[in-house]
Amino acid sequence: MLKEVGFQRKKGRTVLPLYEGWQGWVGLNSSGWTPRDGIIYPIIGVICDEVQSTYYDVQPELPGRNFPTPTITMPLGYAADVPELRQWIFTNDGTVEKQAADLTQAVVDIGIPYMRRHASLDAIRKRLSGDNIRPTPFNAEEKLAVTILVQDGYEAARAHIKAELAKISGKEDPSSQYDRKFAEKFLAYLDRTAR
Repeated sequence: MLKEVGFQRKKGRTVLPLYEGWQGWVGLNSSGWTPRDGIIYPIIGVICDEVQSTYYDVQPELPGRNFPTPTITMPLGYAADVPELRQWIFTNDGTVEKQAADLTQAVVDIGIPYMRRHASLDAIRKRLSGDNIRPTPFNAEEKLAVTILVQDGYEAARAHIKAELAKISGKEDPSSQYDRKFAEKFLAYLDRTAR
């Protein structure tokens, strides 16, 4: 049904062309399927081709390079601040088509406007930083560094990542170690590609 409102399947992902270099994205996570029913958790997002391409250039070992992966994501119910839209229960009682149509309409009414509002570097940067991360996007700090590089250039990106490294100086917890490894890769990428 998403196809009927402009979405396309691209390498196994559901995307909506928005503007040059920008795509909307929908993920339909599921759980708890029985012969009687199951639950869908719709996730919406935005793909910035330049940010994603650079992100995978920094970390070429990651598997997502060959697929359209979102730069930012948000559960549909959080985007609308409507808790009942966070999960959709599909029942095997002859109403699946109606339930799918209702979910598609929610993506049209809530998801597509969200995608259009967030299809800019300013919007992505704001979403990836500060208190407005609800819930936290996967790899937000990494994608924020790449967004700063794309938007403001090498020196701003270098200054940002060094400030982030200073925050975790002396910390050895797993999260800090992970962040430090990314920072090292990012700085090496900046050194390799500096103009």
